[in-house]
Amino acid sequence: MKKITFLGILMFLSLFSFTANSQIYFDLSTVGGSISMGYDAVNTEQAKAVDVRWITAVSFPGSNTSGKCSSVTSTFNIINTRSLEFWLAKCDVMVINANIATGRGITYSIDGASAVTLNGTNACNDFSIAINKEVPCKIKITGINSSSAYVSLFNFSYTSKTTPSVFLTSGSNAQTLYQTQTIKSIVYQYAGTAISGTLTWTGTNDSNTPPDGITVTTNTTAKTITISGALNALGTYGYSVTSTDGTNTTAALTGTLNTKTTTKYKMAYISNVTSGAPAAGDLYFINGFSNNPGNDGLSKDFDLTYINATDTGIDYSIYDVILESSIPASGSAGLAELKTKCLSKPFVNMKEFQLQASAWAWGIPANTSVTTIVVPDAAKIHPMYSGITFSGALSNEIILTTATSGNMAVNLTAWSGTPTPVVPTVLSSVKGITGLGGYFEIPVGTTMNGMSTPTSAKQIVLGLSEATFNTTNLLTADAIALAVNAAKYVIAPVPTISLTSGSSAQTKLPNTAITNVIYTYGGTVSSTNIIWTGTANSTTAPDGITVTTDGAAKTISISGTPTTEGVYGYTVSATDGALAPSLSGLFTITINTGVQSFQNSKTISSKEFFDITGKKVNEYSRGLLIEKSIYTDGSNSFKKVYRGEIQQ
Repeated sequence: MKKITFLGILMFLSLFSFTANSQIYFDLSTVGGSISMGYDAVNTEQAKAVDVRWITAVSFPGSNTSGKCSSVTSTFNIINTRSLEFWLAKCDVMVINANIATGRGITYSIDGASAVTLNGTNACNDFSIAINKEVPCKIKITGINSSSAYVSLFNFSYTSKTTPSVFLTSGSNAQTLYQTQTIKSIVYQYAGTAISGTLTWTGTNDSNTPPDGITVTTNTTAKTITISGALNALGTYGYSVTSTDGTNTTAALTGTLNTKTTTKYKMAYISNVTSGAPAAGDLYFINGFSNNPGNDGLSKDFDLTYINATDTGIDYSIYDVILESSIPASGSAGLAELKTKCLSKPFVNMKEFQLQASAWAWGIPANTSVTTIVVPDAAKIHPMYSGITFSGALSNEIILTTATSGNMAVNLTAWSGTPTPVVPTVLSSVKGITGLGGYFEIPVGTTMNGMSTPTSAKQIVLGLSEATFNTTNLLTADAIALAVNAAKYVIAPVPTISLTSGSSAQTKLPNTAITNVIYTYGGTVSSTNIIWTGTANSTTAPDGITVTTDGAAKTISISGTPTTEGVYGYTVSATDGALAPSLSGLFTITINTGVQSFQNSKTISSKEFFDITGKKVNEYSRGLLIEKSIYTDGSNSFKKVYRGEIQQ
């Protein structure tokens, strides 16, 4: 047997070795510190082999001549399924020259950080973005939705540093949060000739100690200082960040972390947020019809935190209610996450187009040019219509806007799939328009299309186009009041009932005690009820069975020893006068197997069938059934039977 030498192993492995290709980082100093990339230049670069290019494209934006600026011949047509990535060795500033229509936009992210939205203004603009990277970085550009955003040029610049520097690269340096709420991480980078960075505090025990719950992490390789964690104690805490090269020290960059308290309900208000402020079109909902803070808008009863629709990783647990404005693009990254996060939190959705197939796929909305909704008579008592002025010949109409053209009320033409166990409740239709309606309530316990988890909190959907949200206020006072009422309604407690002990489905012999069944109710329950089937009447329990309600413990107990054979179904409910959740059960009282065998030798005169709730059904029904045999001598017996689905 020949020996295999180490060299031989290496030679053998070399037959299967390969070179891993990787993107290069472009050094701006090789071109004098700046470069301007138009459509043709980017197209040429991204088409190169991966190991020699510094631009990567996904579904490279097609050439276009729309929205041209800076005398370019072609523009980039950017949408949410197309992206560009620029890999740079160092960069100070990126300037995007673009003419983007209103309602459209692009986002940029640096090294995978949260995307920042640049909204269109319907004019040529130079969007200047501070990159401030002294180390290799990746900048990603994509569209905010499926509508084209036209970009003319991407300009990058860098100046070599001869002194120490420090700059903010991620997060906000001024954050106000509730006690125990997690801050959005703040990252500073020291660069140039700097060899270290220092962070000091005010408002704490000493300048080197951060607030309780806050952590400061320094990465000497990446030359970053990161502030993260949660503010556990009330207070206002200031900080200063500097860097030094041992001889020179930078001027300090400062910031504050502040905890707040409130007696109002905490609302997460999701919109297009710039420098901590919501879009101008949101102000009338926030401040009220008169645009006077604290008057008749949301801010009167709610303490609002403005969250950008593009922000991801948001923890909504601290908030009492979430409201989504109609203004942000339905394809925004943060709204994609909200699809599941809204299920367990009271939620007002003012953007019905969030339900469309390209977003949540819960329904099919359509814009209309109608100013008015029509409220069904049965829905007029809904709390959302409290204080609303009805108009029209039947006093069932609400005017939403004074606009005379454009998109106004939104109409849902159909639900996607079939919401279960019931479809959402229609609270209004759009006047003169065929469809399901404009305003809806999604009840607690509803499973929407594509979801595996049902809602566990109330939701209201308001169909009103963002085209009516503007600084001249084309909204009516009623349109604003509907949003405020909806927010108050979804946070209001609901009646609840649950099985807390025993089994709701029991099979027993006559004169054998059942296992006690206990239901517990809570929330806004004002009264309870139990209805029986299979007994003399719906209010009478089977012989030997007792129902006891304990108002102090808020329980309903079913106990006793049934004496008579039969199939007895029941439904126990709890109500506050408006909502009445209920649960069902079934007792099957049958003679033992030996007696049944004896009776089976007797002549059967007829049979009856019941489902598991005790409801009488026909013999062709599918599923688990109770079969009752009635004999010629007047006796009867029961047994369980299963009838499967009919095969075609």
